Amino acid sequence: MKTIIKWMLCVAILGLSGCGNIKTAEVGIRTDANGKPSTFIITSAGDRMDDKTALRAASKSFPRQVKQPLKNHLYKIRVNIRHDPEPMFKSEGKKT
Repeated sequence: MKTIIKWMLCVAILGLSGCGNIKTAEVGIRTDANGKPSTFIITSAGDRMDDKTALRAASKSFPRQVKQPLKNHLYKIRVNIRHDPEPMFKSEGKKT
């Protein structure tokens, strides 16, 4: 009986907290006449820190995605930012 109650409690907590929060930002990468990229936000994720994370992720992944970037060109990259919920119960650490 206790196992069923614990299982139902876990399902209720999961249902109320969700499985995580995913935000999307659209990042623009414009190359200049020399092919050097610069990044900027086209569509915000709604939070300044998430936008900075999206800019960093897009600038790091750009060289892998575009081997020979065109000069004076605009590229658009959609970046998904996932926030996992905090655990409800934190362990207290090891007791000696």
